Amino acid sequence: MWFIVALFLVLTITFLSGKGRFLIAGYNTASKEEKAKYDEKKLCRVMGSGMGVITIVLAIPAILNDNTPNFYIGLMIAVIMITIIGILVLTNTICKSNNPEVIHESKEDEARSRKLTKFSLIFTLVVFAVVGVILVTGDIKVSLNDKEISIEATYWKDQTISYKDIQSVTYSEDLSIGSRTNGVGSLRLNEGHFKNNLFGDYTLYSYTKCKSYVVIKTNSGIFVVNGKSSEDTKKLYEEINERIKG
Repeated sequence: MWFIVALFLVLTITFLSGKGRFLIAGYNTASKEEKAKYDEKKLCRVMGSGMGVITIVLAIPAILNDNTPNFYIGLMIAVIMITIIGILVLTNTICKSNNPEVIHESKEDEARSRKLTKFSLIFTLVVFAVVGVILVTGDIKVSLNDKEISIEATYWKDQTISYKDIQSVTYSEDLSIGSRTNGVGSLRLNEGHFKNNLFGDYTLYSYTKCKSYVVIKTNSGIFVVNGKSSEDTKKLYEEINERIKG
């Protein structure tokens, strides 16, 4: 999550400094005639302000981490969509130049410009779509066999834990996950290496909406995992205990 926040922060600073015109989809590949219709400084300020709003909305769940309210995901998506619509409206209204310079282009240049504009727009939409998908998708699959626990994660490396290496297994509903030191954080999942006051460094595989956890202490470290709900997590805890005792 912090990587995405940092990316949008850089975009915000770049646009507000007036140096981000080459990043504006459609404008960066537009013909000279089309560019002359816009006020470049206003265009950058509008883009910078929009990126700033998106940066703030993305930073809030990154800061709050497991304390992020459940309703925030829907609110965040709504704010981002409204911001994007606002940018599109403003760039085609107040960003238009009052006295555009008249520049004539050949038909070949116009055709080339249209193709580049379409490509740039498609590329931008794909980037936003990929970021959106990463933020709200992904799964953690925990399976048990006779010898080990297998954890499969969408955006982090898979993990296997042998039963003979397990020292203890506990169920917790009041765990503070602490801070991420190396891993992936989204609106749906927290995966990777974390650190808190209780365990120090440990590995986490969790759904952000579920506040129940199975804590597995092993000879090689501590692993914390959960299911999509408290019921799923409790069931997982009981199944692991049965395997160990058996």
